[in-house]
Amino acid sequence: MSQASLPRVMVGSMRLGAWGKDLDTQSLEYFIDGALDMGFDHFDHADIYGGHTTEGAFGEVIRRRPELKKKLQLHTKCGIIYPSDQRPEYPHKSYDSSSEHIRWSVENSLKELGVDSLASLLIHRPDHLMESKAVASLVDELKSEGKIQRFGVSNFNTSQVAHLSNHSEVDIHQFECSIIEHSALEDGRLLQCMDLDIQAYAWSPLAGGAQFSTDSKMSASLRTFLYELAKDMGIPLDTLWYAWLFKHPSRLGIVTGTTDLSRLENARMAMDIELDASTWYDIHQRATGKKLP
Repeated sequence: MSQASLPRVMVGSMRLGAWGKDLDTQSLEYFIDGALDMGFDHFDHADIYGGHTTEGAFGEVIRRRPELKKKLQLHTKCGIIYPSDQRPEYPHKSYDSSSEHIRWSVENSLKELGVDSLASLLIHRPDHLMESKAVASLVDELKSEGKIQRFGVSNFNTSQVAHLSNHSEVDIHQFECSIIEHSALEDGRLLQCMDLDIQAYAWSPLAGGAQFSTDSKMSASLRTFLYELAKDMGIPLDTLWYAWLFKHPSRLGIVTGTTDLSRLENARMAMDIELDASTWYDIHQRATGKKLP
């Protein structure tokens, strides 16, 4: 399946709930409507977000506004066994990519979100005990039942993606990537996504707000340089960070982590900015601290 129809910007939900802003139903509804007004209709979830509460909170908006079911494209992840007040039966954190658990997770996410189909289902973390053929068979069943449209992974390495791709079509791969977390440029993950027509998405594309925090691992000199560069270009800082990612020929997308609609607008703005190669490499060399050979 071609990934051209997938968006460059996916709205992340992790900080919308109890693990972040903890928006009430009315505030969450306002945020969703604002995102839709900007043309952002793909939202990224995971069953564990908010200690297994964020999908349900999001679903409350959909139950209140059922017309949103036709407007929203919802993606979610599963496979992490995460103890919480909502899952007291989980004794400790582990992974479970068994067919039984994945099917239960899909059914539960559909119920919590209040929808009939997921735009995609991702395995959240690599599971050393995963039986890829069984997963592939279940994915085929879920697609034929109309419960998921696409399948993908998150945080896998290249060999894990290659192995799974022998049994099932992998449509999406999410992993951390930003100006200062750029290992995906070196370890082959982005090249693999290009080769296999997998849509890559960078989570934490702003490195957890490193540009705006003096406590981050980002150097003061790089922070100052990017600030001055964005100022000279007449664009917001986060727009520059996003534009740097969008430059990569893999058609790399982003999963935003904001609860601020103005920052979603900054992401939208970045799609219209084309950095030249000289600027891109200037940023990259300053971020890595290494000159080009």
